[in-house]
Amino acid sequence: MSNIVVPAVANFPQTGINRTISSILTTLQDYVGGGGTEGRNRALRALDETVRAFNSMAWRFNRKTTDITFVASTSDYALDATVRDVWKVMLLDSSDELVDEVHFVSYQDFLRYEGSTQSAVTIPDEYTLFNVFDTGNIRFLPRLGTTFSYPKARVFWHKRIVVPASDGNSTLIVPQEVETAIVRQAAALLIARTRTFEEASRARADADNLTLAAQREWRDFPDFSQKMR
Repeated sequence: MSNIVVPAVANFPQTGINRTISSILTTLQDYVGGGGTEGRNRALRALDETVRAFNSMAWRFNRKTTDITFVASTSDYALDATVRDVWKVMLLDSSDELVDEVHFVSYQDFLRYEGSTQSAVTIPDEYTLFNVFDTGNIRFLPRLGTTFSYPKARVFWHKRIVVPASDGNSTLIVPQEVETAIVRQAAALLIARTRTFEEASRARADADNLTLAAQREWRDFPDFSQKMR
């Protein structure tokens, strides 16, 4: 089977039909009757808060990859600075073809059941993450020696949705249906702050339905698979 990929005519990511941040803020103001400059600032704050809430989940449209080239006697490697979590690690051969999975083990289990890094190997069979938020490092286990059976590993990971910084012409880098859910949740937040309880309840129910639909199609999960014992 050929590995040749024919380039698509359309541009990716598919954000050409997404609204600009400025347009989204205008839409949000419509839900609560405008409000001038301060109303627009409230809309931006609601959008910001909603995107942050959506970042409590991993999303398939934010999958990324990073290739790590092994270095002699080195088991710790830096991840991309925007990594949210890791969801898969695979070894690569000299032609950059996928070979085998490197299994995840939590750092707690590594210390509890193993904890030793004295013996070196040519093929790692596990990886662990000490503190992605603070240090952003991945550690291969057992410790790597001076030679390797495979020269690289490919780390599959998720990034976060970028929080909009201002009222401008940029767009949310998300699928259209996820953008819609984000805007409706931001609108529900604004309505809850400015309207009656009944209006807020209806807006929240509508937004939750759209969010659940987006989750069913696009939600993903980090790698929590534990090795079998």
